[in-house]
Amino acid sequence: MKFNKISKKLAACSLAGVMMVSMLGMTAFAKTGATEAVTFTKTLDMSKAEGASVPDVEFPYLITSGTSVKATETSPEILAGIGDPKIENVKFSYKDSVVNSSVVKTVTVDFSNVNWTAPGIYRYTITELGSGNADVTNDSDTTRTLDVYVVNDGKGGYKIESQAMIKGTAAPTGKDYATNSKSNGFTNSYTTYELSLKKVVDGTMGDKGRTYNFTINFEGPANASFDMEGQPITLDAKGKGSANIALTNNNLKTIKGIPSTVKYTVVENINKNDGYTVSYTVNGTDKTSDTYATSNENTMNTKDNVVVCTNLKN
Repeated sequence: MKFNKISKKLAACSLAGVMMVSMLGMTAFAKTGATEAVTFTKTLDMSKAEGASVPDVEFPYLITSGTSVKATETSPEILAGIGDPKIENVKFSYKDSVVNSSVVKTVTVDFSNVNWTAPGIYRYTITELGSGNADVTNDSDTTRTLDVYVVNDGKGGYKIESQAMIKGTAAPTGKDYATNSKSNGFTNSYTTYELSLKKVVDGTMGDKGRTYNFTINFEGPANASFDMEGQPITLDAKGKGSANIALTNNNLKTIKGIPSTVKYTVVENINKNDGYTVSYTVNGTDKTSDTYATSNENTMNTKDNVVVCTNLKN
């Protein structure tokens, strides 16, 4: 009888392991094809950054040993992670291409210096650290639980056979793997803003049929680019660039994809002898400078900006 009870428990544990693997699915349980590393994805969502280039930003990670879980009749034992695995930082660049409003990178967790002592499921906690970019919103959950499945390699040693990643630091077992907590990696979003320039001509002698020319000078992240109604505006390696705009009375142009840290100055290319008084408002506030036809320097901040340049002649 005692032997039969032990056999039943062993069979239950084995069945639980099979159930766990089957419930993970392809997205949460992927065979790595490598014995010393596993991978996960890092996605930068660009859907809120229309017209923007990919920012130069880097995401570091911290990996620590997870919490062990004892075996039950319906789930196998999970061991606390051992050794000192390494995770490479993920870097995004203005050279990256945006596909379907996002950029996806592969992150490698290197276990080459971990000395496995037995087969089993080893649990680790991965924490994504901040990028330092004010326009990047972190993943809603900055931690993941990574389970690494180590098996016999047939040569007297051990190898990594597969992996499972779960959101948060909870310790799921058995059926809990089939919930929405399973994950392929981390997703962050990048948000940029718009700058609109409007021209207004006023006064009894103001020429409302004339075209007025402007230059907007930008200072911001090196190599960043924006979009002005299909025309790219690119900053140089020192973070400086400009856009030329022609407007008639009551017309405006909008530039999209500008980070919040970008500074800009609007200059109307007009001769003082034309007799106009030039004034500027930014977001409804008077921002006229002492320099003729040149606005004060402004910073985008985390909102769309609207600049109105008014030429008055009586």
